[in-house]
Amino acid sequence: MAQWITDGTLGLTVDGNVVNFDDDRKRNCSAFHALWYDDDGVTSGKHYWKIHFPFLENTAAVGLTSMNLFKRGFACDSICYSGHLGNCGRNLVRAFGPMPAEGDEIGMLAVFDEDRLKDRLLVLNNRQFQTMLKDYH
Repeated sequence: MAQWITDGTLGLTVDGNVVNFDDDRKRNCSAFHALWYDDDGVTSGKHYWKIHFPFLENTAAVGLTSMNLFKRGFACDSICYSGHLGNCGRNLVRAFGPMPAEGDEIGMLAVFDEDRLKDRLLVLNNRQFQTMLKDYH
C-alpha cells in the first residue's frame, strides 16, 4: 500500500495524504523528511508526483531518493529542490529556481530504466523550468 512515512523526527506527522511539521518546542530543526513509499516499488517508465503546499510558514524542499538512502536529518541522500538544487545538506546548484512558497505546486517527473533513475524533470506551478541532473544516482 502506498503511504507517507516519516524519518522519525519529533513533530513530523502524517494524516492520509497530508504531512505536517509542528515545531512546538522551537527546535528549529532544519532537515526532516517524509517519503511517499509504495510496497510495489517503481517500475521502468515515467512516473509523476505532485506536491502541493497549501500552507507553508518557512520553506520546503522536494526530492527523490530510494528507501535504502532515506535517513533522518542530513544523513538522507537525495536529489532535492528548495530553490537550490542539492543533495540534502549540500548545494549542487545555488539559485536553481524560485523558492517554494505557500500555494505552490511542485511536480517531479522521473524516468526509470528498471530500478535505475535515468532522468528527472521539475515543474513549478505547471511551468517546466529546469531539467535536473541526469544519471545522478
